Amino acid sequence: MLTMDVELTVPCPHCGGTSRRKLFPMEVQTLNAMRSSWTTTEDILARIKSPVSPTALCNRLIALRKLGLVESRPMTGRRNEWRVAASSRSD
Repeated sequence: MLTMDVELTVPCPHCGGTSRRKLFPMEVQTLNAMRSSWTTTEDILARIKSPVSPTALCNRLIALRKLGLVESRPMTGRRNEWRVAASSRSD
């Protein structure tokens, strides 16, 4: 589990990736709710402790995917499955 005590950083898109920024608390919270195996958005939503709408969670997951921290694959319709990216896993 990730904690806010550890300074987690990702490349900053505003400076061409030459610097890094801390992960936002909501990003850490979302990563903590995820697993290394494929899981649905609904399952991740159920594991998040604070209230968050499905739309907000999807936006978070897409942002984390753009940072390379999570991976997604399509399911039926507009649904996706998500997992922590292989490069981000500690297992």
